[in-house]
Amino acid sequence: MKHLQTLIKLAKVEVEQCQKDLNLVLAKMDSLDMARNALDKSRQTERQKTTDHPDFSPDFGKFLMLYAQKVKQIDAEKATLQTEIDIAQDKLATAFATEKRFQILLDNHNAKEVKAENDQQQKQLDEVATIMYQQKANRPK
Repeated sequence: MKHLQTLIKLAKVEVEQCQKDLNLVLAKMDSLDMARNALDKSRQTERQKTTDHPDFSPDFGKFLMLYAQKVKQIDAEKATLQTEIDIAQDKLATAFATEKRFQILLDNHNAKEVKAENDQQQKQLDEVATIMYQQKANRPK
């Protein structure tokens, strides 16, 4: 079943490629999460500055407008990436299922070969035992 082994190898390559693709998208999502966290920290810092120095309030208003725009942009990018993640996960699951299907076919084929070999050996042993029994029965006592 050389062709099944080749198909399994190709399926494994496909699974590995899907994993790489998924990891790239997940890395992008992580970088967006880190950017969002950095924005949140800078907002807290600016809020603290405004609390400590009320004369910075007009600047804080401008900052909040920019903050809101960036958060909205990051959230939109995250939504797009989530769709890409879902697609990549589906591709990975399909590729993995295909690989497993080929592996199961190969395992079943190997099991049938082993069973056929065992049956053949048992048949030969039965024939030897029958011949030995007949020879023993035909011996003069």
